[in-house]
Amino acid sequence: MDVSDLLQIQLGYLGFALVWVLSQAMLLWTALLLYRALGRGKISLGNALYWLVLLGWVGLICATLGMVRQLTNAITDAMGRGNFNLLVLIVLGLIGLCLLVFLGVGIARRRISGRSLLWLLLLFATAAITAYMQGWSPIGRIHLVQYGLVGALSFLALRSLVPWPRLLSAALGLATAFGALDEVIQGFLSTRYYDIWDVLINAVAAGIGIGVVLVLRPRSGDIS
Repeated sequence: MDVSDLLQIQLGYLGFALVWVLSQAMLLWTALLLYRALGRGKISLGNALYWLVLLGWVGLICATLGMVRQLTNAITDAMGRGNFNLLVLIVLGLIGLCLLVFLGVGIARRRISGRSLLWLLLLFATAAITAYMQGWSPIGRIHLVQYGLVGALSFLALRSLVPWPRLLSAALGLATAFGALDEVIQGFLSTRYYDIWDVLINAVAAGIGIGVVLVLRPRSGDIS
């Protein structure tokens, strides 16, 4: 290992530390702004909680960027690539099974219409195709879970702040911006790299998350 390799490793550690500090500082600063807005009655407690969960989740994603690749490589070396991919598919399958049980209960109680079920099946098919396009990359499939949740939380955080005609585009835009920020940060880490394809995957995952929340929302006619 020569000097350039050591320097690259040190820069990687420095980049990770910088990412962690900045992401946590952003989270604390935004939490303070939300607290002040809540005190002045500008947002509701429920809306503030959605924002905190959203920013906490995004902060966690950003804070762990420097170690995800090493962690997945270590697990892959220990289990084998095939077994690790099988584990990821099993976890995603369990999530899908839980959603199917939820849908079954909703249909039995007539809380979910047949039209909503068709939309959900279309969304799940989109997620499955996107996961298949990731090939043997477990990180690509993890992106679907990460940014599906980011999209759903973005929709819930914005729904009482943005009028309905612009709510979908605003939620998708916010989630896509978080996904792009994720990739930009990776560009500064020696163990990761910027990939425009991942930005697109993040946006697709966010759209799926928004669609699921939209379809499963109470059918009261009031989007908020």
